Amino acid sequence: MAKELSSIIAQAAQVRDASQREENTATRVGGVLCNLIENLAEQITAGNLSIVSDNNGTGVSATFYNNEGQTVALTKVVDFKTLVFYCLSLLARMYP
Repeated sequence: MAKELSSIIAQAAQVRDASQREENTATRVGGVLCNLIENLAEQITAGNLSIVSDNNGTGVSATFYNNEGQTVALTKVVDFKTLVFYCLSLLARMYP
């Protein structure tokens, strides 16, 4: 089971706020990324999130669903960084 989103956000804040030299190790930063990907994968498996590439290869669409299967949010993004940021921010609002 993936870590709770609130825990991932707390870890990401620690990475963001690190001020000491070499405080953000590869293990620390990579751990946050792995936990985030595991959480997103769990959301996809549960049917709460759908990510689909568009036909012309210029971006992807992310659709979030509530517990009743209704579309809650839909967006099209052109790069992975924007997709991850969007998914994380929306999940944080949906599952506080």
